[in-house]
Amino acid sequence: MEGRQDNSHSFAGLWKVVELAPSSELRQLSICLCPETLAIATIRRGGRSEFASADISARFAFCVSQRGAVLILGYGSQSLITRALVRFLGFSLRHAERIIVLDRFMKQRIIDKGIPEEKIAVIPPWSHTDSVVYDAVGGTAFRAAHDLSDKYLVMYSGNHSPCHSLDTLLGAALKLAGHSNIAFCFVGGGSEHDKVKAYAQQNRLGNILCLPYQPLSELAMSLSAADLHVVVMGNSFTGIVHPCKLYNILEIGSPFLYVGPTTGHIVDVISMLQDHDLVCSVRHGDADTVVTYIIARAQDLTARRSPSAIKVAATFSRQSLLPRIVGIIESLPDAQFIGSPVVSDTKAWWLS
Repeated sequence: MEGRQDNSHSFAGLWKVVELAPSSELRQLSICLCPETLAIATIRRGGRSEFASADISARFAFCVSQRGAVLILGYGSQSLITRALVRFLGFSLRHAERIIVLDRFMKQRIIDKGIPEEKIAVIPPWSHTDSVVYDAVGGTAFRAAHDLSDKYLVMYSGNHSPCHSLDTLLGAALKLAGHSNIAFCFVGGGSEHDKVKAYAQQNRLGNILCLPYQPLSELAMSLSAADLHVVVMGNSFTGIVHPCKLYNILEIGSPFLYVGPTTGHIVDVISMLQDHDLVCSVRHGDADTVVTYIIARAQDLTARRSPSAIKVAATFSRQSLLPRIVGIIESLPDAQFIGSPVVSDTKAWWLS
């Protein structure tokens, strides 16, 4: 299956709870997106609600139930659907038994809406540990297939969202156009993916390669091929959009470049890493620092992985996080589990 697999765990954790709870009766499962692009997933059981917040990189709302799915598009903070979703969000948050958010910055946004802190639990998503492991052989094959064997490869993999400007990275690619040993690979899709192609064409950049989303079965190959991964966070989206692509990068143990604000979940994770030379944190617009770092890293011909990243990845593993989600749901007063699963992993990938 080809699609948003590298970011799918935004919702897959909640879906997996449904599958693993031996007999969960789901009367209704709904996901909505508030104007700030915060998605709320609701499990209703006899009038009680359990919430899990996740992110989507565009402004839309899903309403999912056993009867099917409806996609609603809404633009503008004063639109009718935006106002309706804001009211629905506030009502739902106030009446939820518990709320699950993906990071402490999302938690603060919920608190700022007047929700008691004790109702909120922070449980981040996890990587595709069953499918994504470092694959040196596969990475070499990927590079050979795309004529990248002799390049220092900088990769941005995942959804190319307008929330996260790629201008700084593209500016660095332009400045490095004369360095024949350095290449940039943009893997994925989204509205900005075509803009990357147009930028490369307009500036006649032969150092930029654009590829579509990779099948999940080949995701480890493409991720393992990169010498440096890139994670970008829009300045205005801390606590709204969660950087899910980070977890697969940590699992691979790849060095990475972060472009974004000075506070946020990614900055928290960076503070947990010990091999600081394998991570670079810069602000939007600072293409010169990006260029300097990439040139310095490209001179080190030894392929290096980050032991501390691999260690940190274990703290975001499915094995450690999934029981926490299940425990919260099972701790609800009078919770009864009967029935059978209604959602599969495949659908979770599609929805994310």
